Amino acid sequence: MTGRIPYPYSADAAQHWLTGLAEGEVVFGIEHHHELIGICGYSREADGSHQLGYWIGKPYWGQGFATEAARALIDFGFRKGGVKKFHCRHFVDNPASSQVISKLGFRKSGTDRGWCEARQAEFPTIAYHLRRPWTIAIKARAS
Repeated sequence: MTGRIPYPYSADAAQHWLTGLAEGEVVFGIEHHHELIGICGYSREADGSHQLGYWIGKPYWGQGFATEAARALIDFGFRKGGVKKFHCRHFVDNPASSQVISKLGFRKSGTDRGWCEARQAEFPTIAYHLRRPWTIAIKARAS
């Protein structure tokens, strides 16, 4: 259900991805009981916004890990990373991501199509955005 992660996901593919991070791309591992169970990160787009993405291993779906990690990442981006606007999207056939995105306060901004590496095809997506709260912007200027 991700745009960039192939299936099956081999150790070689993971190493290739880690060594291919773009300049300014921020990625954190998600751990549970000292085990890596997913990733969460963002990258800067040409328009200055930042695209948010996350992946959780299937055994950990539905337990709140994606929401918790993305919420922490968004807070980091707004407070420390200079992010003014996040955007994200999910495939139409991924209602679980829709729930995560809704819990994070994103607003729907349209529909599109996006590439799914695992399925090797384009699929319909729903796009969302989230702007930095003005209270954080005021606090950042005061610091």
